[in-house]
Amino acid sequence: MTDGKGYDRHERRRHAEAILRAAIAASDPAPLVERALRGAVELEAGANVRVIAIGKAAPAMAGAALRVLGDRVVRGLIVAPHGTPAPTGALFGGHPVPDEDSVAAGRAVLDELEAAGPDETVVVLLSGGASACVALPLGDIAVSSYADCITRLMRSGADITQLNTVRKHIDGLKGGRMAVRAAPTPVLGLVLSDVVGDPLDVIASGPLSPDPTRADDARQVLQRHGLLYDCDDAIRAVLESDHGESPDEEDPRFENVRVRVIGGNDVAVEGAALAAEELGYRVRRATRPVTGPAREAGYTLAREARILQGEDGLPVCIVAGGETTMAVQGSGRGGRNQELVLAGCLALDGRAGITIASVGTDGVDGNTDAAGAIADEATPAAAAAAGADVRTILDDNDSYSYFTATDGLVMTGPTGTNVNDVHIALIAQPGRVLPPP
Repeated sequence: MTDGKGYDRHERRRHAEAILRAAIAASDPAPLVERALRGAVELEAGANVRVIAIGKAAPAMAGAALRVLGDRVVRGLIVAPHGTPAPTGALFGGHPVPDEDSVAAGRAVLDELEAAGPDETVVVLLSGGASACVALPLGDIAVSSYADCITRLMRSGADITQLNTVRKHIDGLKGGRMAVRAAPTPVLGLVLSDVVGDPLDVIASGPLSPDPTRADDARQVLQRHGLLYDCDDAIRAVLESDHGESPDEEDPRFENVRVRVIGGNDVAVEGAALAAEELGYRVRRATRPVTGPAREAGYTLAREARILQGEDGLPVCIVAGGETTMAVQGSGRGGRNQELVLAGCLALDGRAGITIASVGTDGVDGNTDAAGAIADEATPAAAAAAGADVRTILDDNDSYSYFTATDGLVMTGPTGTNVNDVHIALIAQPGRVLPPP
């Protein structure tokens, strides 16, 4: 690309899509599971194994486990969000909030854990979405009340740590409770991380890990977001009783539990970086994960792209990853990746030579069927021609309609993995702004 090829926006878009798809491919859970199980010292030769796979990557993770363990697998259970392609016999639950099917799946998981014998090993495979598609509300909490509480928290802009702090204290399978229900049977947990920093007590609401938080922490999260007295009385009752306390590191039932992360956002980011280098871009990797409000992240990405465009060494690709938040105040459709790109598009204001894009590696962004979005110098003109006002759309959290109008949606369908989001900016010398195709 040093001869100037690929500077026009059409080729930059093709490159952006290729880079994002490479990020998703790099986070394929199957080889990660196979590698982990082949090197697992916790699995004694010949011992029987029960496999429980939960989350968006559950079918792929379970399939990989079966290929490695073969006839040692005496029982298996797959639970995935509704709509996930899965083999016959799999169970499904709600996402991003639990439903009655999540509770039925939670009971099935509990049955498997309690039926396991001491001469077996339970292999638990966890991935993003596990917090919602499996649930077991504590006390008198109805699943509808549980779902309403989590929905309110998400709309208020709560991050994943705050969300899962609440989940861990109102759910009978979270906050280490899955592990203690299996005791004394040995448990090996392999985790595909969708949380920045890969904290085992937060990913999937930490079902296999001692919980460092207390019920009072959950109450404080609800209080901080103005929701403590908006949620159902049954939730407050649990959080004010012993039912809401989860097992901590002093609990002896964790003695036979081993859990490790086998892949996370860094895998996807590195996959994107390698693809960009192969396409001829000089890669600038972000020095820290992207967190905080999606709009601010979009403004920051655009600002960094504008600065780099004034330096030598073009073309450049900024590669970053993480998980942003989005406070929902409007009634539109869209997710944090689309909102990030829309905010960045607003900041670039039609500046030529820059393409920005962001996707969720699971292929689903917010309440839409898109994985994310792409924008470049022609996007504002295309939006104007379609009568789409960017500021009005931002106010209504309706980024999906904006990118529908500008042909900027990235559509992958469910990918079978989930390691957070990947954000990129492709930066070239500004040239002629081409009209929309």
